[in-house]
Amino acid sequence: MLAVVKSGVDQLQDSMDKIATEISAPAEIMRAKTMQLSRIHQACELLRKVIRFLYLSRKLKGHMQAGTRELSKAAQCILEFDILRKEADLTGIHAIDGEAQWIAKAGEDVMNSASKMLSQGMETQNQADVAAAVQVFYNLLMLQPKVDATISNLTQRLKQSISALLAFGPADVQSKDGLKNVVWNRIEKMMDSIYTYCVQIWHLQRVLSKLRDPATHVCLLDSITEDGKPTIIQVFWQTITNYMTENMVNSAKKFPPVEAILVGEFPKLFRIFNEFLKKVQTHHVEMKNLAGSITTLDQ
Repeated sequence: MLAVVKSGVDQLQDSMDKIATEISAPAEIMRAKTMQLSRIHQACELLRKVIRFLYLSRKLKGHMQAGTRELSKAAQCILEFDILRKEADLTGIHAIDGEAQWIAKAGEDVMNSASKMLSQGMETQNQADVAAAVQVFYNLLMLQPKVDATISNLTQRLKQSISALLAFGPADVQSKDGLKNVVWNRIEKMMDSIYTYCVQIWHLQRVLSKLRDPATHVCLLDSITEDGKPTIIQVFWQTITNYMTENMVNSAKKFPPVEAILVGEFPKLFRIFNEFLKKVQTHHVEMKNLAGSITTLDQ
């Protein structure tokens, strides 16, 4: 009886071994084929990205040869390059490495050209140049930091100018033009500088308010300004008028002869400010509203 049971067990074990062999062989083949398919898919995906990279490279070269006319399209290509690099590591591929250095240089050229165009466009109030430059930085997803940097740079430059113009001292008393002329000439120069910079900032804001994202139709100005927050011209205006007021008060306190001139000829100071405000108000309703915030200077 025991021998019969043992024989049955042995037969069962042989059957199990045979079944295991019949199952494991196809499973191993399937595993190998799956791994092969996965690698083929990865290779195809990598090849697709390489082809896309080289296509964008040729496309970018065409845009760069066209000059500033296609600067925004070049910026779009550069953004796509950045997206491709984040999706896959393409380093070590000869065709890619040969183009990488040129693409990096092209990116710098696009940024520099757009920055120069923006600066010149703001100075000359050329809407086309400002719009083209703004579109470049928007395509590069850098509009917010670029606008912030531009406003900050202009603010610092104007602050330095105001500080220098209101830095009166004993040497000004001995000027051949006389202290009184020096004071009024500097104040007029200061107001001219403030007017020039305000118009530049307002011009940038006006262009931003006219441009929209072609896909979402969102106004570019709204994309960098939170709801209920001051616009860029409002922030700039408040910062500069506060700084100017503070510096004028400090100059008068530090140098009494200047204070005597400003107090003794206050109507002239009032007239200079009013003429400045009238110039500002010729541009836009918002600039007219801003002019009302300078009333503290009349007190």
